[in-house]
Amino acid sequence: MRNSKLSHSPYRTQFRAVRHEEIKQAKKTVSFVIKQSWIVVGLLVFASVLGFFQVITYNNLATKGYGLKRLEIAKQELVTQSEITNQYLADAKSMGNLISSPSISNMRSPAKVQYVIENSAELAKAY
Repeated sequence: MRNSKLSHSPYRTQFRAVRHEEIKQAKKTVSFVIKQSWIVVGLLVFASVLGFFQVITYNNLATKGYGLKRLEIAKQELVTQSEITNQYLADAKSMGNLISSPSISNMRSPAKVQYVIENSAELAKAY
């Protein structure tokens, strides 16, 4: 008997009704529909973000290319200066330049040159 009084209690039925309404509300708030316009907006935002990162990447590549071009120009200038320096050095070492040089023409030629003979400990003497 006791169970029958509880099952028909006004408090119990009211609690069931409230609980039933809460479950309905929960089901309503859980279910949602994604509209097509939101999908389009989401895809546009995603494409914009990817485009932004693409622009940043291309910008970095362009600045690296500019730096490489600047370094190539500096390298070419250094190679040109090195070639000029090597040309001056070769000109200074050339035989014709040495013979016509005033420091060589002012040297005295030796009267008698004695060379080292085989198995001899003497050095060349100039008289």
